[in-house]
Amino acid sequence: MNRYYIIWIAFNLVSSSIVGAQPILDQSQPIGIWGLSARILPGYFVGQSFTAGISGTLVEIDMAFFNPINGVGILNIHAGEGFAGTLLQTLNVKVVCLGNDTLMQFMTSTPIIAGQVYTFEFIPGAGMPDPYGVREQSPGPYPRGKEIQAIGFIEQISDEFDLEFLTFVVPSLFTQPISYLNILNISTYPNPATNIITLGYDLPKASSVGITIYNVTGVRMQEIQRVQGEIGHHEELLDLGGYSEGTYFINVSACGTTERQMVQVVR
Repeated sequence: MNRYYIIWIAFNLVSSSIVGAQPILDQSQPIGIWGLSARILPGYFVGQSFTAGISGTLVEIDMAFFNPINGVGILNIHAGEGFAGTLLQTLNVKVVCLGNDTLMQFMTSTPIIAGQVYTFEFIPGAGMPDPYGVREQSPGPYPRGKEIQAIGFIEQISDEFDLEFLTFVVPSLFTQPISYLNILNISTYPNPATNIITLGYDLPKASSVGITIYNVTGVRMQEIQRVQGEIGHHEELLDLGGYSEGTYFINVSACGTTERQMVQVVR
C-alpha cells in the first residue's frame, strides 16, 4: 500500500462520554466447524486485511490458533491492504494454545476510521509450531478484506482464504484529518518516556503550529499553540510527568497538514 495514504483518525473530545465506553465487535470471521491452517514457521508472515466499520480506537484483535503452542510473536497493524502500508502499531504478543481451537486476545490501541482498510500482520517467534498453527477458512468468506501471507519479502494476497479473527472498537464521536505524508518529520525522544520528552518537527515553510496530545480514548490531554514558526527544524519540551502509564498520541498541525506520533509513558 502506498505510504502516502491519508486517513481520518477518530478522536472523541467529550471525555465524559467516552471514558469507560465498552468495545464493540466490528469485523469478524469467526471459527467455523472446520478450518485450514496457515504456516507460521520462522520467515513466514501471515495477516488479514479488513475494512473498518466503526470510527474510533481499535482496542482488540482476536486471532484463532490451534495445535499445542506456548510461543511469542509480533503483531503489526498497517494502514491499507498489505504489509507495506504505514505501520500504525507494533506489539509483542504471547500465544498459548492447549491444542484445541483458541481465540487469542491481543490488546491494541490504534485509531481507525470507518470505511478505511487496515491490515494486521502476525510474525511468529520462538515456540511457534512446525509448521502450522493459525486458523483460516477457505473459500474466503469474509467480504471486506483478504488473507495475506509472506515468505521473506515476497507477499501474496489471497482471494481464496481468510483468517479467523475478530476486531473490537471503542467508537469516537469526532474526527480530524491525519496525514502520513511525513512532511513534518515528527520525532520524540525518549520514547518510551517517564516525564520530559523532546518533540522535534520540520517546517518546509513558515507556518503557525499547533501541538495537541490525546490519550488512546481520544481525550485531549494538552494543547499548545505557536503563533508562527520559521522554516527549518524545531524542538519543543513536553512534560508528561503527570500522565498515567499508557499510550498517547501527539498531533502536530502545521503547513496545512496534521501528523501524529505515538508515545508510550512508563512508570
